[in-house]
Amino acid sequence: MSAIRNIIFDLGNVIIDLDEDRMLHSFAKLSDYPVPILLSSYENNDIFTRFERGDIATDEFRDGVRDLLGNKAATDDEIDHAWNGILAGINPLLFTDGIDKIREDYQLIVLSNTNEIHAAAFAAIAMRDVGTDVFQDYFHHVYLSHLMGCRKPDPEAWETILNDHKLKAGETVFLDDKEENLASAKKLGIQTVHIPKPTATVAWINTMK
Repeated sequence: MSAIRNIIFDLGNVIIDLDEDRMLHSFAKLSDYPVPILLSSYENNDIFTRFERGDIATDEFRDGVRDLLGNKAATDDEIDHAWNGILAGINPLLFTDGIDKIREDYQLIVLSNTNEIHAAAFAAIAMRDVGTDVFQDYFHHVYLSHLMGCRKPDPEAWETILNDHKLKAGETVFLDDKEENLASAKKLGIQTVHIPKPTATVAWINTMK
C-alpha cells in the first residue's frame, strides 16, 4: 500500500457491529410473514435504498414498511425499534486505543449508506458505548448517504469527498465490508481494505500507527 494521507471509514461492520437477524426477527414480531419472506423484501425492495439516498421522507419509509409487514397498525416507535435492531454496539477501544492514535497523522472521514432513523440511533449508541459524539470528536469529515443524495457503490459518493477536500485518490484508502463498494472505489484509484467486522478495523489500524 502506497503512502496514505486519508482514510475513509464505512460505519456498518467497520465501526459498529451489525445484527441483521435481530432486526428481521423484530420485524417478524410485527408481521404474519416469516423471516425468510421479510429477508427477501429487505434485500429486494427499493424502499430501503431510496430511504438511504434521501429520496423519501421518514414517514413515507415507515408507511412502506407497514405495507411490507402487512400491518397498518404498527406504530412509528415499533417500526423504528425493529429497524434499529440491526445496530448492535461499538467497542470503545476502537476509538480510545485505535482511531484516537492515528487522528493526528491522517485525515479521517466517514462515508456511510444510512438514513435518518439509523443516524440518530448510531449517535445514541456511540454516546452509550464510547461516551462521546464520535463524529465530532474523532473524525474530520462525515458523509451520510441520506444527506448526500447518493449512496455507495455510486462513484459520486467518493468523488464528492475527493473533490470537496482536494484529495488524491492514490493517497486515500477506503475501509468497507461490501465487495461491490470496494470495487467501485478501486475504479477511482482509491486503495481499499475489506473489513468483515470491527475487530478487523482495530487490527488494521494497528498497522498504521
